[in-house]
Amino acid sequence: MPVWLISVIGGGLIGAFLGQWIARGSVARKPIAGGDPARLLHYLGCAAITAAPFAGAIGGVLAGDLHLIPRLLLTSALGFGCVGVSAVFLLIFAAFESRATT
Repeated sequence: MPVWLISVIGGGLIGAFLGQWIARGSVARKPIAGGDPARLLHYLGCAAITAAPFAGAIGGVLAGDLHLIPRLLLTSALGFGCVGVSAVFLLIFAAFESRATT
C-alpha cells in the first residue's frame, strides 16, 4: 500500500475522532440552522481540517527512505490536500447555512 494512502487513512481516522470534538465546540458557540446535511458537512469539514497535521506527520514518518526535499513535498501535499478537502466541505456547508438563514 502506498505511503500517501496509509497516511490519509491514518490521518482520516484520527481526524474523524478529534473532528467530532471540534465540531461539537463549534456548534456550542453558534448553532447550525441548515439541517442534517449542513451538520454532516460541518462535521466532515472539521474532521478533514483536524486530519491535516496527522496525515502529514504519518507520511513524514513512513517516508523515511526519501531524502529531505521529497519528504517535505509529500508531507506538504498531504497536509494541504486535507485542508483543500475541508475547504470544499465547508463551502458547501456555507451554502446550506446561507440558504437556511435567508
